[in-house]
Amino acid sequence: MYDMHIFRPDKSVPQSVLSPFRLLKNVRHSARPTIVHCSAGIGRTGSVVALELCYQQLLSENKLSVLESVKALRS
Repeated sequence: MYDMHIFRPDKSVPQSVLSPFRLLKNVRHSARPTIVHCSAGIGRTGSVVALELCYQQLLSENKLSVLESVKALRS
């Protein structure tokens, strides 16, 4: 399991819009499983996972449907 703790207070935003992309780039290169979780598990967790799913869809299919990615995440 890949373990990286990044503290972000609730109801705050990253200093840079690129922060989630940098985080995902770092964990993407790990051979170990990755767990994503925020304090409540309902906001940032889903956003980061949806962002990665969209990125993977774009790479594999050369197209992106954010709506379909979010639907798949919620099913």
